Amino acid sequence: MVGLPNADERAVEADRLTSSSSYRRGFGPLRFVSILIFFMLFSGGAAAADHHSEARGFFAGGGWNGSFENFDTDFVDFDDAVGLSARGGYRFGKWIATEFQYEWSGTFDGDRFGSEIDLYYFGVNAKLYPLQTWFQPYALVGVGALYGYLDTNSGDEDDTDLAFRFGGGAEIPILSRLRLTINGAYIQPMGDLDDFEYFTLGAGVIWYFGGP
Repeated sequence: MVGLPNADERAVEADRLTSSSSYRRGFGPLRFVSILIFFMLFSGGAAAADHHSEARGFFAGGGWNGSFENFDTDFVDFDDAVGLSARGGYRFGKWIATEFQYEWSGTFDGDRFGSEIDLYYFGVNAKLYPLQTWFQPYALVGVGALYGYLDTNSGDEDDTDLAFRFGGGAEIPILSRLRLTINGAYIQPMGDLDDFEYFTLGAGVIWYFGGP
């Protein structure tokens, strides 16, 4: 089980830090949803465009992502992080795609106990493309495994649990088969890692190999 040093050792700071964590836990998802809604509304303005592409068949890509913590932890505040991701999958015609995704959150640095935590997501995502335009927004839902590694002055711990992924993004053509991707997602772990929710905003590229 991933955990932080004994809370009783720092009881004098509990009220202040727990209140801070509770605020972030409520604010994080709201901020993420607001950004995603704005993004999807903006993308709708391109609906009148007509773009014929070769965005079909097998694809692979990767990129960088900013990871924004929404941890529910006592006594430690964590900074946000910068990580990376890779994905590969298959797009079935215009509307639907499935993909495997690997994502490293980057290292979240804590402000005491020498705390550092890294989160790794391995999962399968389904993507829906509701608008067939040159600028193609999509919605995403996924499920996978989240591996967490915590390092502190008193030792290290790790754990792996089920995690769900909810998000969206857009693909913007650069070449006939090359796409710039912009994406965001909220990661909801279960089990012993359920205190380590976070969301990501990222950018990268995808190459389509083509298909029927």
